[in-house]
Amino acid sequence: MAYIGRIPATGENNAFRILDDISSHTATFNGSSASVVSLANDTIDVGGTDNRFITGQRVTYSKGSGGTVITGLTDNTVYYVIREDDTKIKLATSSANAASGTAINLTALGGGTSHTVNV
Repeated sequence: MAYIGRIPATGENNAFRILDDISSHTATFNGSSASVVSLANDTIDVGGTDNRFITGQRVTYSKGSGGTVITGLTDNTVYYVIREDDTKIKLATSSANAASGTAINLTALGGGTSHTVNV
């Protein structure tokens, strides 16, 4: 069966179904935390329940009110998601880069706790 979004925990009827309405979604995260933003892996941990993102999806990054940007990113700029796992994403400068796994190099943490990635 083909799925868009998360595979259901139970039930199966061999029909195509959309499991998640991801036409609008915002994940908020602490851009100043090294446990959330990994500079070594260029990942952002958006949490298991918040990671509704899929590779190639177009998103806008924001530093949030009063925050400072994560070095490597630009405030209010469109990026493309590379889904790493159930909790982490990377960001790419184009859909082609996302498809090939070429992520933006994150070199320093930002400031503030209300950074967002918004579909």
